[in-house]
Amino acid sequence: MECGSYQLLNAFILLGNYVQKRNKPNTGWNYQGLSLRMAISLGLHKEINTTENSNSHSSRFFEARERRRRLWWGLFFFDVGLTITFGRPLHLPLLESIDIKYPLNVEDIEIENLKEGYNPHTLIKPYPTIYAGIQQEARLSKISYRVYSYITKVCGANVENTKLKMSGLIELNSLIIAFANSLPQYFKEDDTMAAKSLKEVCPPTWFKISLDGTLSIPKWFDFTRRRIIWRYKNIQILMFRSFIWESGKFFDKNEIELNYYSDSKLNELLDSCMRTCYQAAKDTINSISDYVSTCEVDITSSWYATYFIFQAVLIPILLIYKSCSKAYNRDVNLWINDIEQTKKTLISLQAFNSLAKNLVETVSLLTQPIIENMNQIHKDSAIDNNSIIEERDSRKGLDISDLPSATINLFSNVGVYFSSRVDSSMLTMGYEQSDQFIPEKCESNENKRNEELLSSEEAVISNFLQQELFPNDPIFENSQQYQHYYGFDFDSKDG
Repeated sequence: MECGSYQLLNAFILLGNYVQKRNKPNTGWNYQGLSLRMAISLGLHKEINTTENSNSHSSRFFEARERRRRLWWGLFFFDVGLTITFGRPLHLPLLESIDIKYPLNVEDIEIENLKEGYNPHTLIKPYPTIYAGIQQEARLSKISYRVYSYITKVCGANVENTKLKMSGLIELNSLIIAFANSLPQYFKEDDTMAAKSLKEVCPPTWFKISLDGTLSIPKWFDFTRRRIIWRYKNIQILMFRSFIWESGKFFDKNEIELNYYSDSKLNELLDSCMRTCYQAAKDTINSISDYVSTCEVDITSSWYATYFIFQAVLIPILLIYKSCSKAYNRDVNLWINDIEQTKKTLISLQAFNSLAKNLVETVSLLTQPIIENMNQIHKDSAIDNNSIIEERDSRKGLDISDLPSATINLFSNVGVYFSSRVDSSMLTMGYEQSDQFIPEKCESNENKRNEELLSSEEAVISNFLQQELFPNDPIFENSQQYQHYYGFDFDSKDG
């Protein structure tokens, strides 16, 4: 490890992704960190200077250069995705210090057989190879890097100027829109447009040929295309969902009727943010539901589908909680339909991802009391809004502060500790400020729980090393037995 090598780097990247897909998020995070540090040590983030390389026109040089590019940008978008999934700080180098170019959209066999002095750019294909997805994932990850940096710096710092935050995110959203518009036709959201483009640019040998001779889109490309779409939709959700949370005023029922956003410009910005967020969520739900029902799903694709659709369904759930605003009541049925569609899709995904079952239960936990309350409201339309609010707050399960902290944090970009004895005014504060509100007894219980989780994680890692990586190694014979603990681990879904 002191010297590092491409083989070892590849092993760490694959191992990190494997354990993450096995729902061991912290182990995957640690392997990913090792991979990134090693890649930087090997200088993979820097482009090779061809003018100073005497072998810059040989086929072996072009092949080695392409492998470097693919390895770096594959690692880059894995790391950005993992960081956003877990809500942790970025530890990539500054974008300005990364000058390695994107990999070319070429066939491996042609690069390997490239003749001396031949320009590799003439090998670029008009149709998608397996590296076309890496190109677009890398471009999107650079935009995601900027967006996430802004969210953590401005939104996470409790900046009071709401207009400034919204305007900044709307400006960054224009980068995502520009990215989506610049995608090749075969990567577009419109299925018909994408299929038509593939028929125009791809040779017959590119397609999957069935037994009856019909041509169909290969499984790898269909998933690659949709995953790119799900990723940039997910970034839009993360950018704007906190404003839905802030606009709801859930925790003080006396403020629900107040027009908190009295500024017309602020109202306009808020409406734009909320609509963009919901549209991205709805598009994600529709796309994943269609993918699961019409395409060939496997363990890898089901993992991404489960994560992205769960992140998306939180938006209609949150909007229903906010539906005390009369302007949005007409959309409640649409949101309920989105939720039901998501539950059906998650049930289908259970065959490939056991975590989907837990998420179905979580969605039901969040939505059942809301739907019951909405049904009661429809039965008696004569009840005034104040009575509805009082009834909603009195019904069991409708107080968001009673929900687990992990569930609450999914709605926001800021970590918040919730306790039944903590005043709601702490919701805008970070961990350091909120600690003073937690009674000593609660604090000691929390410390005890953290110690238990830490020991459990150590046992998990030991058990994983023994049973999955080194099953016959005697050094692990006396390893600590894994102690199961229960509860939803939302961090294990993502990216």
